[in-house]
Amino acid sequence: MKTLPPPPPGAVFNAEEQAKYRAFKESREGAADYMAMEGEFSKYLEDVYSAPPIERDALTDECEILVVGAGFAGLLLWYKLREAGFSDVRFCERGGDVGGTWYWNRYPGIACDVESYSYLPLLEEMGY
Repeated sequence: MKTLPPPPPGAVFNAEEQAKYRAFKESREGAADYMAMEGEFSKYLEDVYSAPPIERDALTDECEILVVGAGFAGLLLWYKLREAGFSDVRFCERGGDVGGTWYWNRYPGIACDVESYSYLPLLEEMGY
């Protein structure tokens, strides 16, 4: 198991700052802060990018690792698991393809909706 690197010089724990952020976090209502996807908004629950799901029997076999979500974090987890020697990995993804945010939020003509330099080191690490 890897340990975290030492904190950078000058980094200190600030209990007052932590209390401020905890109070802010706890002041929110959680899921109640979001609108229900009902009525006129229910159309946003539909996947307009893929064909309707194929009717099939539920899977009853087992897998060693189940990854919920095939967005960037899920795909990175799969890569790291494979690198660690795991091969029996299954994804459970609501969308019709991988990509997470990039699957659901599409912008014509834009290849990546974030600073791509954030991901470039991973391309080298993965051999692309």
